[in-house]
Amino acid sequence: MKTESSPSTTKSVNFVPLPGANTQIVVPDGQSRCVKVLLTAETACRKTGAADFCYVRALADGVPMDPNGAGFQAMDSEDGTASAHAFEWVKRLGEGAHIIRIEQRVGNAATTFYKDDWTFDVSVYL
Repeated sequence: MKTESSPSTTKSVNFVPLPGANTQIVVPDGQSRCVKVLLTAETACRKTGAADFCYVRALADGVPMDPNGAGFQAMDSEDGTASAHAFEWVKRLGEGAHIIRIEQRVGNAATTFYKDDWTFDVSVYL
């Protein structure tokens, strides 16, 4: 589990990592595990001009976890007021080391995706 209490922003229209929201897990040889990722955060999606959304996704080894929103899982929408939001993803992974991370983006470069007081929690189940 990782937490962050300092605010951060992005205006990237391409997915970029949420700094600090990554970890490695290891699944024993010959086995598989169900991995659950939970992201909770205080967010705001501040627009300039046209309406927009702010997106997140969880990746396991660079592949989107489920539910896979095909790049359009909105964490927040066109509201400058910060409020609490959450997303949860799952995926069954085979043996070996795996990198789990959260990525973020906006739909329009005139939008600022604000995050503060977030928790990134990865749980591994049989």
